[in-house]
Amino acid sequence: MVMDTLSPELKQALESFEMEELDLMIERKRLRDFKQLRRLLALDASVKPEYRQRALYALGRWGDPSIVKDIVTLLPELPESHCITGLEALSRLGTTAARKTVRMFADNPSPHIRKTVVEALTRLGSRSEIARLQMIAKTDKVQWVRELAQKRLKTALQR
Repeated sequence: MVMDTLSPELKQALESFEMEELDLMIERKRLRDFKQLRRLLALDASVKPEYRQRALYALGRWGDPSIVKDIVTLLPELPESHCITGLEALSRLGTTAARKTVRMFADNPSPHIRKTVVEALTRLGSRSEIARLQMIAKTDKVQWVRELAQKRLKTALQR
């Protein structure tokens, strides 16, 4: 079971209401912590969903692009709030696969996921992402998503 292999320190950080403990673990960048966080992405019934979501948060901030494939594979299986965290993680990792996946979610039925895509495209900021942001600003079916895309587009173009 994945949960049985977690160090007490990581378990405590994952259970904390504040992200500070998890952020400190990320700063230390210990390989064993990375491996344990990666195992939490498994679609294993023993993994608490909130641990999986916090692992997505941590791995996105960790900055190791080797995790992109794991996140991309997991995204379609996740509930909305976890998918949002996964998309945010991908936007921080910035690989070609991460960028492509973020752009693919621009047509997701959830306006909350599309909002996250707008933020992710802004963070990524390449020509492809800006082009997709322009399309969202013009065509998204929800006004507040279009307005956010228009606002973020201005930010992205000023860089």
